[in-house]
Amino acid sequence: MPQTVPPAPNAPTGPAMRSDKIAMALSTFTRMGTGIIVFVLMARYLGPDAFGLIASAMATAALLGLIADYGLATYALREAGAHPPTATELVRRALLVKLMATALVSLLGLAGLVALHPTAQVVAIAVAVFAAQMLASFADLAFVVVRARRRFDIETRIVVVTSLVSLVVVGGVAALTRDVTACAMAFLATRILYFAATLFGLRSFLLGPDPWPTQRAGLLDMVRRAASLALDGVLTNLSNQIDVVMVGLLLGTASVGIYQAGARLVQSIAPFAVILSSVYLPRLSAALRRGATAEATTLARRLNLEFLALATLGFFGFAVLGPVWTRVVYGPAFAPLIALWPGLACFVLFRFVTSSYGIQLVALAEIPTRIGAQSAAIVTVVAGSALFLPIYGVAAAPWVLAASSLLPMLAYGVVVARRIGNARIVAASLTWSLGLAALALVFACGLISW
Repeated sequence: MPQTVPPAPNAPTGPAMRSDKIAMALSTFTRMGTGIIVFVLMARYLGPDAFGLIASAMATAALLGLIADYGLATYALREAGAHPPTATELVRRALLVKLMATALVSLLGLAGLVALHPTAQVVAIAVAVFAAQMLASFADLAFVVVRARRRFDIETRIVVVTSLVSLVVVGGVAALTRDVTACAMAFLATRILYFAATLFGLRSFLLGPDPWPTQRAGLLDMVRRAASLALDGVLTNLSNQIDVVMVGLLLGTASVGIYQAGARLVQSIAPFAVILSSVYLPRLSAALRRGATAEATTLARRLNLEFLALATLGFFGFAVLGPVWTRVVYGPAFAPLIALWPGLACFVLFRFVTSSYGIQLVALAEIPTRIGAQSAAIVTVVAGSALFLPIYGVAAAPWVLAASSLLPMLAYGVVVARRIGNARIVAASLTWSLGLAALALVFACGLISW
């Protein structure tokens, strides 16, 4: 029977959704493009050892930041998307909760740093990188207030300007000084600028005369409601960061530099998923809450197809062009990276397909499935790294990472096919992904060549 539930007030039409995607794409591509260039410049001019040092600091800061994030960005986007008039209050409360979480995490990080007895240089780099990432995460959370109102243009302007400044400053420092500490300080300076520009750009949304929601009951209620998303967010991103930690523990900073030169480049395309998540999640959540089953199914179908196209493009792009990039851009010092690209391409493939299902699970509030699958993924990374890295070295790391992404992809796909429908599209995307992964594995074993 045809769906008769009317669309929500101010629901976006097709052209409106395309406009949202374009705005988000512009900001995301700018972030991604400038980030890649800065990253490549640091790898090229610092070399594997020094680059491995700042890459390790970034990975550790990211892990601590996951705890401080507490799933608040996803929670606020989902709730504000379903109830746009409450966006300002929701984001303000989320920022206050995040401030408390960040204070606790900072103490935890400081205690861990003291326990390791690092050199003065390592302390300076670690503190600068951690502070930079925390400031950027506050800015990213604040942007939810305009995303919920479909004012993606505000975020786009701020991101484009500050990203270009970051490219000039951090990239220039790397090229001119070849000093890892100077790069860390430049990174912090540009994140301070990004945070300040965000506050200025969002002042009419967040810094108005209305009192901030500081009541303890409201803050604790958000902590309780966001708890499942917090655990899910930590586990989801931990599965993408723990591999760097394991490489560092088992193989040293030079291997971290080699591995991160590829893995960080691969992970830099994750903002593509953010584009579609920011556009689809509020709409899918609203449709499901209104019981608009047909609308939700249509949105989910489009989401699956768009992510599968990105997954396929990313797979072939990194598998084919990765070795060329290594030789031409990174140079001879990074030659061991060439053998890592087939596994990294599989990670991209699985990750994008998984993300399409994961967005739908968040809209469904089906968080236990995500938590269980991501827990299994983390165990896979730790156990696989401990087993294979000492034997095969850094070449095994991307395959361990890809294997860990396979588990959530399968689990999420099964649940989404049952809860939202589109079973045929889910089955086709899983079959296609596994077939491409088998092709990459055969190539990596030397049985065929591209």
